[in-house]
Amino acid sequence: MVWALVTSTPDAMFRFRRDEPPDPGDAPTAVTPDAAERECRVLLERWRISEQHVWRSWKAWLAADANTNANGGDSGACYGLLLRAIAEEEKAAAAFELLVQMLSANRSASA
Repeated sequence: MVWALVTSTPDAMFRFRRDEPPDPGDAPTAVTPDAAERECRVLLERWRISEQHVWRSWKAWLAADANTNANGGDSGACYGLLLRAIAEEEKAAAAFELLVQMLSANRSASA
């Protein structure tokens, strides 16, 4: 996931030794606006999908609860799925919010 900086090689941070100066080609490069926009779209889509999962889990739990009263359905399992879906939606929202905060901080620092 791209946040603020990326390195030119994935193993760059692991191959430095104290007695060797770092290779200039391994210097971090700034994230381009296109990469940041792409990352925003990915995180927003992930948040949207997780929100839809919460909605479906909520409906399933309500249906299972209605069946429990009539036929002895399994509302406990559906409730557990709902809680997991809510937790995933919260994680997706937090990741998107963090990216937006980092991008606005980068914009205000560069202005």
